[in-house]
Amino acid sequence: MILGFFLVASVATLDFGAPEISGSWIAGCDNRSDCVITNLPTDEEGIGDERDSEVGVEIQIARAYDVTRPITVTLNAGWGKEAARQLQGSVVRIDGRPLPLRPLWNDGTATFTAGDAARLARAMRSAERLEIVSGTKVLANASIDGLLPLLTLADRVQKRMGTTAALAVPGQKPATPRTIPPREPDAPIAAPPLSSAPSVTLSAEKFADILRSDPCREYSDKDALQPEVEYVRLDRDTTLALVGTYCGGYNPTIRLFLVDNDGSARPAPFGPHPFFDPAETETTLPGAWWDDKAHILRSFGRARGLGDCGEQVHYAWDGQAFQTVEYASMPECRGSYRYAVTYRKDVRR
Repeated sequence: MILGFFLVASVATLDFGAPEISGSWIAGCDNRSDCVITNLPTDEEGIGDERDSEVGVEIQIARAYDVTRPITVTLNAGWGKEAARQLQGSVVRIDGRPLPLRPLWNDGTATFTAGDAARLARAMRSAERLEIVSGTKVLANASIDGLLPLLTLADRVQKRMGTTAALAVPGQKPATPRTIPPREPDAPIAAPPLSSAPSVTLSAEKFADILRSDPCREYSDKDALQPEVEYVRLDRDTTLALVGTYCGGYNPTIRLFLVDNDGSARPAPFGPHPFFDPAETETTLPGAWWDDKAHILRSFGRARGLGDCGEQVHYAWDGQAFQTVEYASMPECRGSYRYAVTYRKDVRR
């Protein structure tokens, strides 16, 4: 599966980035040079690779660009209460060799001290298999081939090459804020104050006009249910209308309109974003929904119904248009739901 099932070539100057895949791993380094590497449960054919156990292990290696923040490694092998109990006191084994680590298990998820996390990442860099064992019993395991190129990528992006903090090939150079200067902070997106005013709804006539302009209407069944609409108050002057469409499938299309306080409506404007299509006169998003708690518009374009591949984009309202604040993708359908984030922006209110 090639990344770009929804991504359309655009005139946007922003680089939303793309993850890298090597063997059983995927890595995402964002525009801040923070990197996360996670394993992929299946191979390119979609076949799982657990041996001697029916349980796989989800592995995540995360390291920020900031050298003062420690690396973290987590193992998730919690499949039921009985398995979680067995994991207490278990041993991590790499290619048959037990490691002198002390995993801290909590409900099936193990964390490590910063020193143990770095040792585990380095132990996996040129290995083939990780196992969690209790005595002679393999409780869970995972293929871990192909990690070294992605550790090298993270070291290069984060300027750790040749330093004592490097994960691929550690060197003698110290890794401190003096040898690895901090990055310049990104300017956050300035969002307008929230408003407690009620949302303004579309008039029946205006809503009917919008439904009549739905490009999928003429192809839908005559008895198809009328699309629904959700309203969200964005600020004191503007309401967002998320209008469903007659386009079905596992990627339901949402049309987005701004409703002013006088009831007038217009297509919602967007800044550069990965789902941008220059051929469209209005912005439509796959799987869009409003996160009221975070006050963020989220969209999810699935490459297949399982949702283990596709693209996820989040947007914030800046008072004039929706701006991308996070982009994550999974270019191959290999059983992982931990999408790789390659772009982030903060929001300031």
